[in-house]
Order: sequence, then C-alpha cells, then structure tokens
Amino acid sequence: MSFGLYLHVPFCRHRCDYCAFATWTDRLALADRYLAACRTQIEREAAGAPPVTSVFVGGGTPTLVDAGALCDVLAAIPLAPGAEVTVECNPDDLDEAKART
Repeated sequence: MSFGLYLHVPFCRHRCDYCAFATWTDRLALADRYLAACRTQIEREAAGAPPVTSVFVGGGTPTLVDAGALCDVLAAIPLAPGAEVTVECNPDDLDEAKART
C-alpha cells in the first residue's frame, strides 16, 4: 500500500499575492517549537501507519527554518525503501549547506 505524507511549514518572509495557503510572515520565532510538535505528532502516529513512500514538505517556505530541526522531523518518518522526499524551496533562502541536507 502506498502512503504519502505532506508536512506543512507555514513560515514565509512575505505573503505572495497568489498564495492561498495558511502561512505566517511574522512568527518565524515559533519555527523550532512548531517543528518539535510536528515530530512529536509523527512519532505518535508512526507506530500504526504503513511505511511512507513519498514525503512532500511545503508551505510556506520550508527553507526558512533551521535545516537541523527540519531533518529531525524527517528522521521521525518511517520511510519505505526507495521513498521520495521533496522539499519546496525558495532560491533566495537556499544555500549549499541546506541543499546538502
């Protein structure tokens, strides 16, 4: 059975005119707590769920948050062999270190 997961990271530098997603431009200080809560929720639900075949991290702008904190969330997801993981990014916020993560 295929099982996909969408992880919403609702933080942005500014709100784009075309965006209809739930995002915040003034709450980046909450990012670490938000990601910790996401990880806790994933850990609670993972035991009864099938392995995840695809993960899409979107938002918002996921590349605004700390790469290590985002990796901690992703590490909690039980991935199926060969699972695809995609992280939406803004080229203005992407550097080599984040790209390697």
